[in-house]
Amino acid sequence: MSNEGIAITEYKYDDNGNEVLRQFFDKDNKPTKGYIGFAQKAYTYDDKGHMLSDRYYDVKNELVLVDGIAGNNYKRDGHGNIIEEFPIGIDQKMAKGRLMVRYKYDEKDNPIEFAVFNSDGKPATNSNDTHKYTQKFNNRNQCIETCYYNTKGELTPYSDHNYCIERSEYDERGLKVKVSYFDKNNNPAIYYGSQDGSYSSLVSEYDMYGRVIKQFFFDKNGLPTDPKVMVPEGAVEYDKWGNVIYLASLDGKGNLIRNPQTGWSYMRSEYDNKGNVLWVSYFNEKQQAMLCKDGYHKVVNTYTNSNEKETVSYFDVSEKPMLVNGYHKEQYKYDENDLCIELAYLGKTGKAVDNDYGFSKLVFTYNKDHSIRDRKYYSAAGKMLLHEQNINGSWVKVKNWQKDVSDFADELPLDLGEDAGNLVIQSAKVIGSSRVEIVMVAPKSKYDMASSMIDAYKQLLTAFTEYVKQQLELPKNVTVKGILKDSKGRELSTVSR
Repeated sequence: MSNEGIAITEYKYDDNGNEVLRQFFDKDNKPTKGYIGFAQKAYTYDDKGHMLSDRYYDVKNELVLVDGIAGNNYKRDGHGNIIEEFPIGIDQKMAKGRLMVRYKYDEKDNPIEFAVFNSDGKPATNSNDTHKYTQKFNNRNQCIETCYYNTKGELTPYSDHNYCIERSEYDERGLKVKVSYFDKNNNPAIYYGSQDGSYSSLVSEYDMYGRVIKQFFFDKNGLPTDPKVMVPEGAVEYDKWGNVIYLASLDGKGNLIRNPQTGWSYMRSEYDNKGNVLWVSYFNEKQQAMLCKDGYHKVVNTYTNSNEKETVSYFDVSEKPMLVNGYHKEQYKYDENDLCIELAYLGKTGKAVDNDYGFSKLVFTYNKDHSIRDRKYYSAAGKMLLHEQNINGSWVKVKNWQKDVSDFADELPLDLGEDAGNLVIQSAKVIGSSRVEIVMVAPKSKYDMASSMIDAYKQLLTAFTEYVKQQLELPKNVTVKGILKDSKGRELSTVSR
C-alpha cells in the first residue's frame, strides 16, 4: 500500500504510446480514490500526440472535483504549444472560482504572454492581482524582462510587491548574474516591503559548479542596502554533495554583520551522505557561539536505519544540553512500516518532562491503509491528557470518561462548605472498566452526630452521586458508587447510580 492509500496503479495507452487512462485500486483490487481524491484520470490527444483534455473520475466512473476542477481542456498551436487552458467543473462548464488561461509564444516557442479571462472571455485578475504578464527573451532564449499588467493594459505591481517590471542579466555560462526591479515609470523600485526595508537589485556570483556563493543587494540608488534593515552581502559554502554548510551575512565589504531578520551572523551545518541534516549551529559577527531566535545555539539530529528522524536535541553556547520549550530532546519511535507511533519529550537527564505546551508524549495509531487515526497526549507522569481522532482530515476530541474522573480527582479533597455541613469530597477513582467510586467524609465522628444530621449527609451523598454521573457525562454502563464515612473512616452509607 502506497502512502496515498493505493495498492495498485494501472496504466493504459493508445497505439501511439500515449497514456489514455490511469486507474487506482485497493489491496482487494477494487477501484479506490485513496487520499488523492480520484479513482481514475483519463486523457485525450490530437493526431500529433498533443494532449487535448484530462478528466478526473470517482469509483463510479463519474466526474469528480480535484482541487476544485474536474479536469482541463487544452487548445494548441501548430507547434503543439498550449495556447488556452480551460478548467472545467462537473457540469463541463468553467469550474467555479477558476479562470481560463491563454498563452502566446515567439517564433522560437518561448512563452511571451500569459493572461487570464473569466467564463465570458473578458480580462480577469488572478491571485497575484494581475491580468497578464509578458516576457522578452535574448538570442539565447533566456528571459531578460517580465512585465505585469492589469485588465486595463496598464503596468501594475506584481502581487503585494512594489515592482511592475523585472529585468535579468546573464553571464557567458547562462547563469543569472543580476536581477533588477522597476516601477510603472521604469524607475528603480524596491522588490518588496517598505521602501527602506528591501532591495532594488541583486548581483550573484557562482562557483565552478554553477552554485551561488555570493549575493550583493542594492537599493534604488544603486548603493549597498542599509545593513540595519537588509543585509548588503550574503555568502554560501557547500559540502561535496551540494548541501549548504555555511551561510553568512556581510556588510558588502567582506565583514561579518548580524542579519536584522534572523538575529545571527552566520550558520554552520553538516549533512550525512543521505542528505540528512546532522547539526546546525549559529554564531555572531565576532565568530562567537550564540543563541538563535528559537533559543538554542546548536540542534543535533539522529536518524534510524530507514532514514527517519530519530532524535532532535538542543545545546547552549557551551554545547551543553539545554531546554527549549521546556525540553532538551525529541525522541521518535516507528513501527515496522516506518510510521511514527510515538513522539516523546525528554529533559537534560533523559527523563520524560512536560513541555511548555503541557504534555510529554504523543502516541499515534493508524488505519489499515496507513492513514493516521488517533493521537493521544500524555503527561510526564503517564496520565492521558487528550485523545483526538482524525475524521475527514480534522482532529476531533474523543470523550474519555476515565480521564474526566481523573481530572476531577486531581481537584480533591473539596470542602462543600457550611451549607453542606462541611461535608468533604475526599476522593474519586475508577474501579475496573465500568465503576467509579467517590468517598465523602463528614467532619465528625458518628457518635458526635445526631441521626438527623447523618440522614442529611446521606441525602447529600445521593444527590452528589447523581450529579457526578450527569456532570461527567459518564456512559450508561458505568456505575457511580458513593460512600459516606465519618471523620474516623467508619462507613455510614453507600449509594449507587
